[in-house]
Amino acid sequence: FEEVLAYNRAGKGGVLHIGHFNNWEVLGLAAGYIFDKMAFVARPQANKYVDAELTKMRVSTGSVMVNSYNPFFSSFKLLKKGYMIGILSDQSVITTSSLYMNFLGRPAEVPPMSAVLALKLRLPIFPVKSRREGGKLIITAQAPILPGDTPYSDEAVTALTAKLYQEYESWIKENPSSWLWAHNRWKREARVKKIMDAQEGKSHE
Repeated sequence: FEEVLAYNRAGKGGVLHIGHFNNWEVLGLAAGYIFDKMAFVARPQANKYVDAELTKMRVSTGSVMVNSYNPFFSSFKLLKKGYMIGILSDQSVITTSSLYMNFLGRPAEVPPMSAVLALKLRLPIFPVKSRREGGKLIITAQAPILPGDTPYSDEAVTALTAKLYQEYESWIKENPSSWLWAHNRWKREARVKKIMDAQEGKSHE
């Protein structure tokens, strides 16, 4: 984590690419302690009492919470101020900007916000994974994924998002039991497949 910490302590913002692996809430609490400026994109819980307690816990280490229903501009502003933004995009969500691609071999809706932010602001994405070892949760930051000189475009967003999802796939295959399978990641699979088939047909016209 030394490289990521040094980067943030220099006043720079970036995206943490994380997912629903092991106890991701512990990862969030730890990140709030170790980073000078930390924020997370999170969906409010349906039960307002559960949501209040969960939010209280999440901000207890200094993190800022960003509502996932309209997260882009809030995240954009925080990144400009030097915050690290933790984004979990490995579960099924509905967004107007969703991309459609195969995830673990099955059609899925894929939110592109991490890629959009990185390409718009020319900021790195740091994949952060966790594993259980000897009763402990070990958190490691992998080599940053950089937008480089690639101009912003729909194609660039799709390519970078696909790369991020390849990271998720590798983590799941490495340790399948660590991922939150209880969430139905492919609950709109039939609809997504129709969209993907239509897009594939247009690309060959």
